[in-house]
Amino acid sequence: MIRSAILAGAVSAEHTSLALFDEPEGKLRLLRSASVPSGEHAGLRAILRRFAGEDLPRLAALSLAVSGSPPWPLDAADLAIAAGLAEADVFALEADGTAETPGERPEGQPATPLWRAARRAARRLHATGRPPAHGGEP
Repeated sequence: MIRSAILAGAVSAEHTSLALFDEPEGKLRLLRSASVPSGEHAGLRAILRRFAGEDLPRLAALSLAVSGSPPWPLDAADLAIAAGLAEADVFALEADGTAETPGERPEGQPATPLWRAARRAARRLHATGRPPAHGGEP
């Protein structure tokens, strides 16, 4: 199976939002999304696996924007393993919540942390190529 999907997230103490994207013709397309109260779950790994479900084998990238203090530790290596990837990107949002520089967001795309994480993952994929699955599988 070709790994082509991007799993992006916005994580805070209150809520965790996840979204699955693909990139037909080089443009991000939202496939589905969900938001859950962060405190009602044992950890992000469980939320991620439940949300991604049968799409886990399709994941090419995982990027999470974090604001504040989530109720559980965030370990990028552990999340990458949970997603079947060699690496995951976990980054802190700027104080204004956007973490984007002017000109970084394509016209017509939302300026939310969730879309920010998806754009960041897409840029990394284009710069480095599709990452191998955890364990070295293509």
